[in-house]
Amino acid sequence: MSNETDFKKSSDCIDWLEKSIANEYFNYYEYSEFNNLSPIGSGSYGIVVRANWKNTENLFALKSFSLDKTTLKEVINEIKLQKKVDFHENILRLCGITRIEAEKKYSLVLEYADGGTLKTYLNNHFNELNWDDKFQLAFQLTSAVEYIHNYDIIHRDLHASNILIHQKSIKIADFGLSKKIAESSNMSGMFGVVPYVDPKSFNNKKYNNCNKDENYKLNKKSDVYSVGVLMWQISSGRRPFYAEDVEYDISLVLAIQGGAREKIIEGTPIKYSNLYRECWKHEPDERPNIKDVVLILKLLIFPDQYHVVNNYNDIIEERENSLLQKSLDINDDLILDNILDNISNYENSSILQDQSSIHSSIADPIQTKSRNSFDSTFKNNINHIIVDELISVIIKKHDMGYTFDQIQELINQKIQQLNQITNNLVNWLTENQDKPKYIWFFGLFYYYDIEMEENNSIKAFELFLKAADDNYSIAQVYLAKCYNDGYGTEQNKDSAFKWYQKAAENESIIGQFYLGYCYEFNIGTENNENKFIEWYQKAANNGNTTAKLYLANCYRLGKGIEKDESKALKYYTTLSEKEITDAQIQLGNCFYYGVGSSIIDKSQACYWYEKAASNGNIIAKHILEQNYNKKSNIKKNKYIEIKIHKTIYFEGLRQIGMNNYNGENYKQAISYFQRAAENGNKLAQYNLGNCYRNGKGVKTNVRKAFKLYQKSAEQGYKDALFQLGDFYDKGIGIDINKVTAFELYKIAAKKDHNVAQYNLGILYENGEVTEKNLEKAFYWYKKATESGYEAAQYYLGQCYKDGKGVEQNKRKAFKLFQKLAEQGYEDAQYELGKFYYSGIEIEVNKTRAFELYKIAAEKGQTNAQNELGTSYEHGDGTEQDLEKAIYWYNKAAENGNKFAQFNLGQCYRLGKGVEKDNSKAFECYKKLADQENTDAQLLLAHCYIQGIGTVTNITKAYELLKIAAENGNKVAQYKLSQCYKFGNGIEKDYVKAFEYCKKSADQEYLKALYLLGYYYDKGIGVEIDKIKASELYKKVFELCKIEAENGDSKAQLLFGSLYCTGYSTETDYKRAMHWFNKAAENGNEMAQFYMHSFYMHGIYVEKNETKAFEYCKESAEKEYLDAQLSLGYYYYNGIGTEVDKAKAIVICKKLFESCIKKTSESNIKCCLGHLYRDGYGTKKDLDKSIHWYQKAAESENEIAQYELGKCYELGIGVNKDEFKAFELYKKSAENRFLEAKFLLGYYYVNGIGTEINKEKGFELYNEAAGYENRRTIQYYLNNGNDELTNNLDEIGKINYWYHKAAEHDNKYALYKLGECYELGKGIDFEEMRAFEFYKKSADQGFIDAQYKIGYLYDYGNEVENNEEKAFKYYRMAAKGGNVNAQLSLASFYEKGKGIETNIENAIYWYKKAIENGCQEAEKSLNSLYNIHK
Repeated sequence: MSNETDFKKSSDCIDWLEKSIANEYFNYYEYSEFNNLSPIGSGSYGIVVRANWKNTENLFALKSFSLDKTTLKEVINEIKLQKKVDFHENILRLCGITRIEAEKKYSLVLEYADGGTLKTYLNNHFNELNWDDKFQLAFQLTSAVEYIHNYDIIHRDLHASNILIHQKSIKIADFGLSKKIAESSNMSGMFGVVPYVDPKSFNNKKYNNCNKDENYKLNKKSDVYSVGVLMWQISSGRRPFYAEDVEYDISLVLAIQGGAREKIIEGTPIKYSNLYRECWKHEPDERPNIKDVVLILKLLIFPDQYHVVNNYNDIIEERENSLLQKSLDINDDLILDNILDNISNYENSSILQDQSSIHSSIADPIQTKSRNSFDSTFKNNINHIIVDELISVIIKKHDMGYTFDQIQELINQKIQQLNQITNNLVNWLTENQDKPKYIWFFGLFYYYDIEMEENNSIKAFELFLKAADDNYSIAQVYLAKCYNDGYGTEQNKDSAFKWYQKAAENESIIGQFYLGYCYEFNIGTENNENKFIEWYQKAANNGNTTAKLYLANCYRLGKGIEKDESKALKYYTTLSEKEITDAQIQLGNCFYYGVGSSIIDKSQACYWYEKAASNGNIIAKHILEQNYNKKSNIKKNKYIEIKIHKTIYFEGLRQIGMNNYNGENYKQAISYFQRAAENGNKLAQYNLGNCYRNGKGVKTNVRKAFKLYQKSAEQGYKDALFQLGDFYDKGIGIDINKVTAFELYKIAAKKDHNVAQYNLGILYENGEVTEKNLEKAFYWYKKATESGYEAAQYYLGQCYKDGKGVEQNKRKAFKLFQKLAEQGYEDAQYELGKFYYSGIEIEVNKTRAFELYKIAAEKGQTNAQNELGTSYEHGDGTEQDLEKAIYWYNKAAENGNKFAQFNLGQCYRLGKGVEKDNSKAFECYKKLADQENTDAQLLLAHCYIQGIGTVTNITKAYELLKIAAENGNKVAQYKLSQCYKFGNGIEKDYVKAFEYCKKSADQEYLKALYLLGYYYDKGIGVEIDKIKASELYKKVFELCKIEAENGDSKAQLLFGSLYCTGYSTETDYKRAMHWFNKAAENGNEMAQFYMHSFYMHGIYVEKNETKAFEYCKESAEKEYLDAQLSLGYYYYNGIGTEVDKAKAIVICKKLFESCIKKTSESNIKCCLGHLYRDGYGTKKDLDKSIHWYQKAAESENEIAQYELGKCYELGIGVNKDEFKAFELYKKSAENRFLEAKFLLGYYYVNGIGTEINKEKGFELYNEAAGYENRRTIQYYLNNGNDELTNNLDEIGKINYWYHKAAEHDNKYALYKLGECYELGKGIDFEEMRAFEFYKKSADQGFIDAQYKIGYLYDYGNEVENNEEKAFKYYRMAAKGGNVNAQLSLASFYEKGKGIETNIENAIYWYKKAIENGCQEAEKSLNSLYNIHK
């Protein structure tokens, strides 16, 4: 449609309006739909009234106009201009037109501005405005002016009375006087707006009759002048120069022409006043252009985002690729339409007639040459104009967000206007392949099958490749599209990504969008790190509507960016107003479900669904039917309406086609499908779509398949609706749009399409394009299962198994998996194997589990392959076969199974089935991490921490944990929390520790929930909240119980720990042992170590050092640190095994070398403390031991805190300090260390390092011993019979003796405590602690304790050997009648240990011992006699 039409009379104008209404050039509103009309003012050519539309709250302004020729021409000019530029939020939007039938008049339907004019707004609200508000008003004004200037439009009439305010934002209006610059005429000025008018125009006739020859044309700089005055008015709040009641006159004109300007208002920021003073300079060339004005205002509003400048002359060339610079120039469409219209007229006329100007470059030849003489010039010269304009329009339309289908429609539309000369154009392109743009454009004719032969995809690809290699960005986009779709070449997603990336780097806006698209949907890349948001944002900032839509979806779903439904709503609203149907549907959904707003408005939702439906959107039509019971009001053409007999006829044709198809006579089938489809048969359209999709009887063409499915879906055929959803879901024949796919699946699912129901279940379960809703997921899986879809049956089983969206019912899950497994469904066979393995709803049968894993593994089920490897590794259900284990791990790893990759790494690390190789283990983990697998990043971080296959690098570990944590890995978030808590690889930060722990806990990671409870309990990074802590501990207990009962070894370990520590439940060592045993049986190395402790100390089980050693050895073989340390000790001292000091030394030395290389973790620091203290694996060094205990204790290691407390208590490597010992025992006890609780209780009972608090002490004793023992112990204490303790387990005995020791420091109880620590009964071996208790008992005269003191001075490892002191205590005990002391004393006299040799005394004490029944004394005495015969 030409922008400047030659209207000879008013009837021509009216015809134009009517034709435009009929052709839907703009929206038409029925006048009867408006009500509550209220006059609000007058415009440049008519009365303006405010009105409601359709009994809604929606307000519009109706601007009437007279029907004289001059006014109509101005109105049409305003419509054309405003229609093109009302995309900008600060330009008053033209909504459409209405006809007042009774008065034979028209009114423009305009956006209503609720704030009135800028002048009125400033008068009423100026005192409420701060400078930020004023800057915003000025910025909005200049931004809008910049926008129209980009389209080569000047306003010419900017003043405070035709600039409106809506919702406190600027809206410029009144385009009736605006012109394209090239066509601008003289300004018809009026004194009422004199201050705003460019003073250069005052020399024109209207203002100065003396200068008749001057004819200054208003230009862009004239608008800049007006902007400067308006900026001053915004700063002052009043009109320029005169008071409101004084009219402007010629004297003001002369004053302004002479240089008069308003004074700067006091308090105005200097940069702002400098800017408007530059704008209102007299000489246009001295004024800034509007882009510079906008940029300086940006500097004032967003100083941190732009370089600071002092005035517009200092602006560096730094422009954003914004909508203002990149959006489609309206003149391209106008010129192109004008050219095409005139060419068409020329070709269809027998005589060349005078035409309106086509374009300045071709106007003269057309007007001066005859047709014959013109033909050759025309055909040789016109094509490049058409092509250049078409290219310009296509690229800019693409950049605005046009899809490839829309571009095809655009090209077809424009080409149809060319009529017979299309062939000439193709011939011209054939001969002009010297520029990349012409090469690419020629490729479009092949790509879109325009006037070309069939099967031309290869030619299109070759032309795009040639132009792309020449760095032509739009060709790079099309080449990428070909690679992505496999069009004219082999499909290659990597190449698609590469070319989209090049296009984006070449500042192609559509290229920017598609690069984001690749990052979002992992096309040719998996390394996205949410980069798609960055590229969508760039394209959106540059005006691409599709990018805005995708960005809106991301904000709605929180995909790649923080969820922000209000931002999504804002995007949807803006796009909906631009008639983007997908956005209209989503806006309808927002109103329907209250997304982005707390208010649900179903009538408003209906309005937007209707808008989308009227624009032909299938989804909207079905929503209206389903939600509002509104049938689509499809207008039927009476001339093509198919009668019932024709319907039957075409269905008959389709059936013949199906018979041919089933007989594999595809070409014949297609001919029948084609005829039926062309006549509207929806099944035939669907069948024909299948032929094109699958290449049956025709070359595969998924774009044609898509179009056919679309036609069928429009008629409601459910299979077509599903296929259309599938195409959108996978990007087949159309760009991926999972939101649209979801809506289509929803429609098809409600029509009982079982695969659509299944897909809908998946989407609801994963929350991929909708809010996660497990109840809805279960509902749709169940519906699909009822329809007989196997895959849905499997997922339904998963829901029952895990209690997702339904109450957990493992029996139902088992039955569903069993049924599917019998049908050969490998995923179900794998799940059934897990049930048999763990004994869920059936007896444990590892052999049956193995068989099922094997069947599924051989079918390629990767999880089964991994489990089969595990079965062979551990000999579960089959004989152990490490080679086969490695084989299946390799198979699963090759198929991308991350657990198998991990297990393979473990095998290399531990040398199981393969030669030990930490480097290969590291590579296994790294390979997974490089694939952006967050679990692998976590494993790799572990390698860097432990120095497995690489050098220890805590910083690198921290970086990997951070990446994985930011990508939502709950374990990494938990680990990162610990890094911040202990300062591992990063500075300590309790607040961040809490935040990351909470993120992990929010995903219900058990350890994180447990730790979060601890943080609330102790006030780490958050205020203390005991109630919250208690709730979390309880939740951990409940969740842990479920997972533990399901056979999860880690959950079993944690569940045992909860019973051990007393968090969220009473301390119960019996139950703790039960769950540790379960976890140990499932191969958990920590649980195996804990089981070793139970057997070593006889806790709720008979003490069994051999069994304890076996557990310890098994745990140590898996490189569990504490187990390795204990194993060395056992070999050295022959505990549970033969003494093997050489092996002990090797173990300890290796352990020391390993620990000293990786000192980041607290348990390693603590281990180094042990090794330096005892001299295992290294030289004994108490200073270094204290150093490492100190480091570990600072990292909250409870064992290190306890050991360091012991050092301060007993003076080991430090000066004795009972107060420090108390504080350290307290910290360790708070961290639930059992030994520390007993010692802290002892300190409270006896007032050591603190005030006496026996109640607190007894409470700690009971807490340490566990719930089971409390009442029994109290009963025994009340009974006073120590013999009853034989009925207690070892830890119960300790509790009893601690309680008993509190009775006036009971010497027998103190002795029994010493015995517990010496022998490791119910508690760890602690010789020094035993010595202290024995000594306290001995000092009270307890004879057996005196003997023990002598013994420890004689043989002790931790107690310094001292023969004199040993002799002293042996003699005391011997005199008291202790037979062992008598024997030892006799030996000392015989050998001269601690005293001079005295054979007589030796004989005396041997005899005393013999009298007391000591047979060994008799042997020693006989030996002595033999020596001294």
